[in-house]
Amino acid sequence: MFEINPLIRAEALERREYQLALAEKALTKNTLIVLPTALGKTIIAALVASRFLYDYRKSKVLIMAPTRPLVLQHSETFMRLLKLKREAFQVLTGKNPPSFRLYAWRGNARVYFATPQVVSNDHELGLKLDEFSLIVFDECHRARKNYAYTKVAKAYVEEAAHPIILGITASPGGK
Repeated sequence: MFEINPLIRAEALERREYQLALAEKALTKNTLIVLPTALGKTIIAALVASRFLYDYRKSKVLIMAPTRPLVLQHSETFMRLLKLKREAFQVLTGKNPPSFRLYAWRGNARVYFATPQVVSNDHELGLKLDEFSLIVFDECHRARKNYAYTKVAKAYVEEAAHPIILGITASPGGK
């Protein structure tokens, strides 16, 4: 069973055994989690991220969501659950100019939140994904054909030494 580590604010976590069990499975291999809305997919992602951040202190974690409001929602949840300083979190969206984003990617943040289009665009400008030990794809059912998620996943697998991908969605595709 998933062990709560010192980076988790235990008082902010409502323990649900299925979340802990799913988080445990996502620690060692690429995982797709399909759960209905409001069952805590973001909590599971935060639990998994906490373990990567705790076990691999020099690595970073990237959380992607397809819209700016979702990116902000994820960042708020992670900040509430993780015992990290504010500077450890970085939100990057299309509202930030590319020059700022490229600087921010090289910064000291440990957890990055961004839209997939931002990550894809910044990768084309020189962003390397090799420092990330985990990437979370929210609404991963969108990862089809030429969508930015597909490009980011391909680049991550090629660049990272031990890439782990966590896909979360409430809407599995028909195929």
